[in-house]
Amino acid sequence: MELFELIEALERLEEPNRRADERIGQFAGWERRSEPMNDNRETIETVYWVHDGKRYPRMPYFTTSIDAALLAVEALLGPRTSGGVTLGRGPSWAQIDDGPQCGGCTPALALVIAALRRKQQID
Repeated sequence: MELFELIEALERLEEPNRRADERIGQFAGWERRSEPMNDNRETIETVYWVHDGKRYPRMPYFTTSIDAALLAVEALLGPRTSGGVTLGRGPSWAQIDDGPQCGGCTPALALVIAALRRKQQID
């Protein structure tokens, strides 16, 4: 999926979405891995995610969690970014650095979309 396609899909979301979380994570560098695990009765596959050398049991909730969204911002743009996000009824809005103001169905999603739009500007 291209960056512009991901942004457009996220802007159309009306509620948080785990599939969107996975797409955001994969674009920001999270890698899906699995390994067999034997529980003495059968072998099952354990799925986990890896980013920056850290192992995560599940993909962070980028579309709902501000903390997770900030992980995505740093992964996409680096640690030296500044910005803001509005909270309230209706859509939330966010802006990062000199990027555009971006709306999303949650504050976390608005922040991620703003990071993706900013990345689009500087790449």
